[in-house]
Amino acid sequence: MRIIPRMDRLSPLLNRFDLRASVYFQGALCGLHTVDKSDTSGHLHLIEQGSGQLLVPGLDASPYTLVQAVLVWLPHARAHSVHMSDEPTNKALCARVDFGLGNNPCCKPCHLCWCCRWQIYLPSKARWTC
Repeated sequence: MRIIPRMDRLSPLLNRFDLRASVYFQGALCGLHTVDKSDTSGHLHLIEQGSGQLLVPGLDASPYTLVQAVLVWLPHARAHSVHMSDEPTNKALCARVDFGLGNNPCCKPCHLCWCCRWQIYLPSKARWTC
């Protein structure tokens, strides 16, 4: 008897788009980091340690406060600035994320900016809250 592997329902949809991601920074992020409107990718910023602010022009007048263990996801190309404190212990990872096709239906319903805190309850258990 031959067993045919089952495919999940989301795979056929995701296979139609060219998902690409690339890390462009990892380490101690200090000072001002700006992404201008000419950048055509979405962005992920994972702040593992440290504090700072996120400013997204046109989205909100006041900056978002970033405190260690936060994930910032901007799924659409959008100018923004991350201003981190000048602490040598800051740790961050920044990546460009491209979902292919400017009108990817997987991204259309996404918010313009998501900020999620990483909460650790026990050394072996952790979870994201948005």
